Amino acid sequence: MMPLYNGSHLAEQEGVVVVAINYRLSAFSFSPVKLGGKVLANNGFKDQREAMRWVRQHIAAFGGDPGSITIFGASAGGFSTTTHVLSRGSSGLFQRAISESGDKLKTETLRDALNFTENLAKLVGCASAADITCLQQVDTAILTSAYDSLGSWQAVIDGDVYEDAPLALIKQGKFNHVPFINGKTENEGSVFLYPQLRSSATATEARCMLEHTFGTEAAKKIIQAYPLAEGIDNRPVLASILGDWIQHCENGMIAQELAKAGAPLWVYSFKRGMSCSPHLAGSPLPGALHTIGMAYIWNNIGAFLELSNISSGCQVAQEDYELAARVSAMWAGFARSGDAGWSRFGPDEQVLKIDLSTVSKFDFETGYRRSQCAMLDPIFHFLNTSKARNRFSSWFSSKPINACMNSPIHT
Repeated sequence: MMPLYNGSHLAEQEGVVVVAINYRLSAFSFSPVKLGGKVLANNGFKDQREAMRWVRQHIAAFGGDPGSITIFGASAGGFSTTTHVLSRGSSGLFQRAISESGDKLKTETLRDALNFTENLAKLVGCASAADITCLQQVDTAILTSAYDSLGSWQAVIDGDVYEDAPLALIKQGKFNHVPFINGKTENEGSVFLYPQLRSSATATEARCMLEHTFGTEAAKKIIQAYPLAEGIDNRPVLASILGDWIQHCENGMIAQELAKAGAPLWVYSFKRGMSCSPHLAGSPLPGALHTIGMAYIWNNIGAFLELSNISSGCQVAQEDYELAARVSAMWAGFARSGDAGWSRFGPDEQVLKIDLSTVSKFDFETGYRRSQCAMLDPIFHFLNTSKARNRFSSWFSSKPINACMNSPIHT
């Protein structure tokens, strides 16, 4: 219900029907339970699937075409979009898909996911996950708080929504071969790092934080790929590491495998950082941050400015409004035709650069962040396992920051 997601501009200017849906979140969505001998998992994705069935059945009454449905979303919505591309149970419910900063490789086995729910049940005072009556009586705020404290949610390999892990499904050809746009922003990590680390970081402090988060040996290898330097603010380096870890490398791996499998795929990198820098928790966020493309895709820059606590004295450049009109038209054109309008992603790994030049022409780059991801693939592969998830969570807390910024050797 946020104004940023208001689809009226996109609908009116591009002549499309825009549908926004709700679905279960947190423990209600991603904590599986056994009920009557049956496992209930991935309920949020199943809610989305039901919404797509509803749209296919009823959208003609709103002037839409049930044979021309495009699903799209950013961040968790982008991950949801990719999930339905990879889920054969969603076959036939949509004809095109767009994932914005959302691809993920992390999935849980059903056994591990059920153990997660078992721990959750005990944390909120229930005897076990089998005691559904007890779980149903727990206050929602208490349940979701406990859920968050146990770590980030994961999709579950349940034999329905996910028959196997994402890359395995693609390699087996078990996915929906629909036209697919897959992209990310240039500075994915800044929105997660800068609100926690509000002052500049020396190379010594940055090295300490990497060691605290990843361990000494992994930190050494990471610094080889992302050099630190004394005398400057090293937060951009830390944000780049985080962005590659949680977005760019996984996104690239999925794109490469989809291209090998012959999927009709287009890839972009959103480069434009808005002329008025948004703020979060009192901290300015530099660059093309995570999900900033939504303001352009929805053509809702005004709503984005209000959401981002930008000073009323800052005037957004006219070029940003022109880029918003261009990008929203590109997305609507893809929804109508199934062709993104630029070169498909193939062996040359050609990626469209979306910036101010996109208003008049298309510029491309090849092998986007390929060297960094190849160098760090063994480390990132380990960090994407459940054993290392607590390290991921530490980036969203003040633990490594406090440990490194306030220790005697740094004061």
